[in-house]
Amino acid sequence: MSTPAETTASPEPRTVIVTGASLGIGRAIAEAFADLGWRIAIGARNAERLGEVVDSVGARGGKAFAHALDVRDELSVETFCSAAQEALGPIDVLINNAGGAHPGRLHEMSYDDIRFAIESSLIGSLFMSRCVVASMLENRVEGDVVFISSRSVGVSWPGHIPYAASKAGMESVGRALGQELEGTGIRVITARVGDTMGTGFANDWTTDEQQMSAYWAELGILRHGGVMEPPNVASAVVGAVTTPRAFQIDFLTVNAVAPTID
Repeated sequence: MSTPAETTASPEPRTVIVTGASLGIGRAIAEAFADLGWRIAIGARNAERLGEVVDSVGARGGKAFAHALDVRDELSVETFCSAAQEALGPIDVLINNAGGAHPGRLHEMSYDDIRFAIESSLIGSLFMSRCVVASMLENRVEGDVVFISSRSVGVSWPGHIPYAASKAGMESVGRALGQELEGTGIRVITARVGDTMGTGFANDWTTDEQQMSAYWAELGILRHGGVMEPPNVASAVVGAVTTPRAFQIDFLTVNAVAPTID
């Protein structure tokens, strides 16, 4: 019979890359791994914000390495991965969290906004996975590759079409990559995340773009006022990654509980 220690994660520190780690869900995931004493390489386009995350990771008992990262650019990806491994050693875990989008009706969106939504989530996760999986295989690492997806995949979400499409593509990548890596010791996990506040996702939205939330509420897409906070998502992701290696969580859905009705 298994003891409680045998059904939880090994305390052995691992080395993690978290993309889009300057704030929100990415930062919360980095901090959650720091609580385990792990080594965390954090990257984001806004490198100026990474200093705070490095301090937080260190205060929680982790070891952090920070470097600018634009997951849409292959040179940036290769540079980041090489620097992370030089600083922390072979990578055990990749968290594909980076992403972004501006809302709007498709026929009114700029080509740049459409391209940004697809590249920052889908192309970025492909570039990062290519780089890190190659390293894991070369170093014979039993690792985990995680894709942070969105509830937008499971519903019809007008006004957010490129973003939803990018996350649907990400989930397809996760399914196929999981099969591609069977027998290698590398697990692939997809986490479909529901409504979360405090992510910074809409920080650069215009006033008109922010008003799309009212439109989504009218359509019933935002069904109730229940929302999560980034640490809630981080807890679920860390739980999936730290499951014993005899099994894996291929797909998990993380949603907020509806507010209690008095």
